[in-house]
Amino acid sequence: MIRAEVTALARSERGFRATWNGESIDAAAVVLACGIVDTHPPFQEWRGAVADGLLRTAPSVTLRIAVVGPLDQAAAKALFLRGYSRDVTLLATRLNRDNLKPGLAEAGVHLVKASDLSLRRVGHKLEAIYEGRTVEFDVIYPAMGAEVRSQLALSLGAAHTEQDYLEVDDHQRTSVAGLYTPDLPIAVVSSTE
Repeated sequence: MIRAEVTALARSERGFRATWNGESIDAAAVVLACGIVDTHPPFQEWRGAVADGLLRTAPSVTLRIAVVGPLDQAAAKALFLRGYSRDVTLLATRLNRDNLKPGLAEAGVHLVKASDLSLRRVGHKLEAIYEGRTVEFDVIYPAMGAEVRSQLALSLGAAHTEQDYLEVDDHQRTSVAGLYTPDLPIAVVSSTE
């Protein structure tokens, strides 16, 4: 096992050549496990809040939930989390009224413009400060997008979505022969036997 971050991936006679810090190795096949890096809300103490369960990326039954992010990215998560709580607020950091997502009001999700949002920890809760208001929540879920780390596959010409998620079949094969991914970040586009 070699602990390193591969910085380049190219085709070679054996299949692929992975390069890091001036060193390289050839391999017949590659499994990419680059993942994604979530974008966090404006909150310096986000690591501690994640460790204490105040800031989450997976659902949990709680009393009062806020979802933070641009409306187009956060609406689906807010609707999903509405199944876990009667009190869900979507704090839209970017709100385009022309692109309002249907179903938010009908599902009981409170939509709030929060373009100047900041967060603060108060005991075992988080406060959202926006538009001159301060509101306390039991838990906050960021839905602010992510950095998709698919550059190595893209450098080989792998098929991908507009957001750079790799397109794979149901066996995790990319469009580049011998190049596979684990289960994320992907967009399954075909079924093969």
